[in-house]
Amino acid sequence: MRESQLETELQTENGAGRRPGTRSSGRRVRGRVRSIWWYIVPFVLINAVIFYFMTAQPDFTLQAVDNGDYKTEDVTVTLKRSLLPLKSFTAKLDDEEITMDKVSAHEYRTVIKNNGTLEVSAEFPNGMIRTQYASISAIDDVPPTITGQEIVKNVFTVSLEDTQSGVNPASVYAVDADGKRIAPMASGTGKQDSSEARFQTQSDSLEVHASDQCGNEAVVSFDGLTALGNGGTDRSSDYNTYGEEESESSSSSKSSTNNTSSKSTSSKSTSLKNTSSKNTSSKNTSSKNTSPKKSSSS
Repeated sequence: MRESQLETELQTENGAGRRPGTRSSGRRVRGRVRSIWWYIVPFVLINAVIFYFMTAQPDFTLQAVDNGDYKTEDVTVTLKRSLLPLKSFTAKLDDEEITMDKVSAHEYRTVIKNNGTLEVSAEFPNGMIRTQYASISAIDDVPPTITGQEIVKNVFTVSLEDTQSGVNPASVYAVDADGKRIAPMASGTGKQDSSEARFQTQSDSLEVHASDQCGNEAVVSFDGLTALGNGGTDRSSDYNTYGEEESESSSSSKSSTNNTSSKSTSSKSTSLKNTSSKNTSSKNTSSKNTSPKKSSSS
């Protein structure tokens, strides 16, 4: 009896009471788990790293800032950090390559002086390229617009317009048919208006010059001013718009057929020139020299 109990205890201690194969199957499961961790996971990680280096693209921000002077724009390119080094970096304005200064390892800057389309490209050693575009349009490269308005009493008026930097009043002048430079007449405030200019001249043609604040110059020629009443005869009652033909009846009613009238016209032309230099009233001068009654009595 005692011996049978001892055998039972020995079998219990040796695990004879367990189900056969339980220990070996547990070892196999643990071995499979180890295989996943030691082979599959590293395989996935390695391939993920390879995929990243094969497909990574450069990332950067492109910023163009208007300086407000209508002459330049500041351009800044900021590269985002990456595990891959930068292979190449190019910038073009309308397909013409420009140089950008490297401020730091991740920042480039330049100053643009012309309008156009800015194209910036960055490339990694894996061949992946990223390109961004920016429109540069704040630079004033268009001259002012000069438009003829009217001619009254030998004074030709033109309008001036510039939608960006504005007209520079000091740059406005005219050249007559004889090549003489004519300064514009002062306005009522004593200053030259940037939107309008008046020139006193008896020339048949006038070439008007005007520049904007950035130095863009416009030159416009106006011909046929004599036909609009700029020949030195009495035009005190006329108000002609540039480009319109003069009425023949108005012209014939104010011309004289005798030599005395010709002398009077010539003297009036001289008095207008003097009037321009002395800033006297052209109306009073013309009325004294062109009175039909005085002309006939003489």
